[in-house]
Amino acid sequence: MEHILVVAEECARRRRIAEILLGFGYEVDVAEDGKSAMAVLKRRRYDVVINENDLTGFDDVDLIRKIRSSGHIMPIIVAIQHLPRWESPQYPWLLSVTLLFKPYGREALLQALNTALRKPVACRKARPARRRLAG
Repeated sequence: MEHILVVAEECARRRRIAEILLGFGYEVDVAEDGKSAMAVLKRRRYDVVINENDLTGFDDVDLIRKIRSSGHIMPIIVAIQHLPRWESPQYPWLLSVTLLFKPYGREALLQALNTALRKPVACRKARPARRRLAG
């Protein structure tokens, strides 16, 4: 069973993503910002981190750098509205993440997750959600 950490400032967004993932049978924890995400990552191993962007005190690049510099090698999915102009090949962090463009739905989230985990898209079917939300 894959364990996923969802990082998003907006409570409703964290819960919605977690509910979708729980419905597909994943174990899910949530963090409201980059600082709490790093604290959670010190206590538990995750198979994937989903970063919902615009994190107070951390931008996407900072969070990814901190995750990688602390020795974590799990896949990271970054949800973004668009690729900013300054994001070019000079930013190698783009090569280490799966990008998920907003707005996205259940199927796009599942596809990004399966891409990050290198699984075929059709490998999971929705299951009844199990409540296990931390944070």
